[in-house]
Amino acid sequence: MKTRPHQSLLVACHGSVTLEFALVGGLFLMLILFITQASLILWAKAAMQESASRTARCTAIASSYCTDPTAYANSILNDWGVSGIVPKVNISVTPGATCNNLSGRFSMVKIDSTGSPFSGFVAPLSSIILSSSACYPSGT
Repeated sequence: MKTRPHQSLLVACHGSVTLEFALVGGLFLMLILFITQASLILWAKAAMQESASRTARCTAIASSYCTDPTAYANSILNDWGVSGIVPKVNISVTPGATCNNLSGRFSMVKIDSTGSPFSGFVAPLSSIILSSSACYPSGT
């Protein structure tokens, strides 16, 4: 008995793996790219926070390493490799500031990214602007 042409198409499995991969592979790739970009953004945020904390402390204790606090913060960021993730950062150092409504004098450092990391890599994460700040009590 001979099968009809449309029945043979239903039974045939040639190319089904390719079709399934085409449907699922794109979504899987986007998920992997999203996870990768999100983890790199979180890593850059942690590195910016560490740099702000170290710079605030170095400025507050008037260390000889911090004659130029902006250069010191940039060197820490470069050691962490953030320059490859965040295109440009703005570093502001305010000695003798108040911090979080606490009495006393603090050295305050703010680091803001002026461009979004991986712009255009994964659309939902391409507009994130990173910011970090730290305060350290100053003896002066």
